[in-house]
Amino acid sequence: MSYPLTGYMPASLRAAMRAANLARRVDAPMASAALSWSALESTGLKPTEVKLLAGACALQTLRRHLASAHALLLAGGRAHLEHERLRVEMEKGELGKHEKGARRCEQSDSPHAQIALVTHLEQVEAFRTRLEYAKQELQAVEAAVNADLVALGNYVQTEGSKERLTSFDVWLDVLLPTQSVSSPSLQAAQTAAISLAKRCGGLAAETFALWRSRLATPQDLAAWLDRQAGTYQGVLEWLYAARNMVIHRGRFTAPSDELTAHAARGIVDMALEFLSNWHTVERARAVSETPAKDVYRHLGERLTQLVDELGRPGATCRPLRVDHITGPDSTWWVAGSTAVTP
Repeated sequence: MSYPLTGYMPASLRAAMRAANLARRVDAPMASAALSWSALESTGLKPTEVKLLAGACALQTLRRHLASAHALLLAGGRAHLEHERLRVEMEKGELGKHEKGARRCEQSDSPHAQIALVTHLEQVEAFRTRLEYAKQELQAVEAAVNADLVALGNYVQTEGSKERLTSFDVWLDVLLPTQSVSSPSLQAAQTAAISLAKRCGGLAAETFALWRSRLATPQDLAAWLDRQAGTYQGVLEWLYAARNMVIHRGRFTAPSDELTAHAARGIVDMALEFLSNWHTVERARAVSETPAKDVYRHLGERLTQLVDELGRPGATCRPLRVDHITGPDSTWWVAGSTAVTP
């Protein structure tokens, strides 16, 4: 979940919105892909300029991946807690079955029932011990996970039922390598995040570790951004080719056409997301609206500048700021910046 999003769409994007809506409604994948290209083309995108839009999408993808890492960590911690609760309930269920079996055996005079009674009573004692242990483990996990969630939430604040990040930059501070000069609240949040990742494991822990590693090595982040931009450029070039096949050759099938349509609609959604946000900020400031093609140029050049900064000798990711990385404010790289305390 990205923040901020906007419900305002300027008039200059309405043609793109109509084409994007049609792209979602048609059944033929190639027609959907062609309409998606038309949506982008209506914003002023030229086939020779797809590299700029690819760069803009790479920057927006950085925001989305950081937001996903946060959401996964919270979900993973809570899932671990629910797993421990389920374990207690399962132990209760097994205990209940053997207690019920023991009561039935006690009411029977059958020799087999008396033999089974001994087995049930043994299992009752065993599951009572296991249940007590599971309850103790649950109490310990509840205390630890809830304390970690509170410590993390005190620094990385969210809003709404979907827990959207109110600031990507404070979450970025948590992911960056720990410093002795960090504020106590940031140190507590970092410790809590590391603890949650260790507890929940799986995809959440791997994603958290991956982004900590990338942000600790600027060259790795620069390479990742380059790969993202290259992937988007390849998709956009294939999308333009697919559009030409549909319109000029009348071909409505192609290899991986369903994947092409899915990717095309995703890129259109992403472009409309950062374009509408850009224009919303301009509208709030009562300044003239920047044409979409110029927004692509600004963001494409911003990606190039960011990759250059990350690739400099001795560079760190600490000056990186993500809150407005796809917005009109040039605050994506703040030299000499320090951790932001909410």
